[in-house]
Amino acid sequence: MEAKELRVGNRILFDGKITIVNTRMLAYINNANRLKNKIDLISFEPILLTEEILLKCKGMFKSENQLSIDRFVLSFQPKYNFWYVLDSISLTYISKIEFLHEWLNLYFFLNGEELEINL
Repeated sequence: MEAKELRVGNRILFDGKITIVNTRMLAYINNANRLKNKIDLISFEPILLTEEILLKCKGMFKSENQLSIDRFVLSFQPKYNFWYVLDSISLTYISKIEFLHEWLNLYFFLNGEELEINL
């Protein structure tokens, strides 16, 4: 995971704890990626997107084998271990996502507002 994939407000695992990304953390991650093995004291990694996490998003609900929020439908593909995101109005494929920060970024990009999540 690279700093350019993240935005302030994203959630990641930072030293094993769910943490909200701020500007200082983005700079740290950018430096750690640049220096590679020289900074090994604190680890950061993406949070795997699960149904449990998605259901903690404000407005998300489950119907049949999929999750929905606003005009988006998310369907898990177990064979590939990622989620398909579809536009329920036009029934078109939008993206595939695997991690929480990807979902938060996509939602922000498509709606122009942050998605509230209680983790």
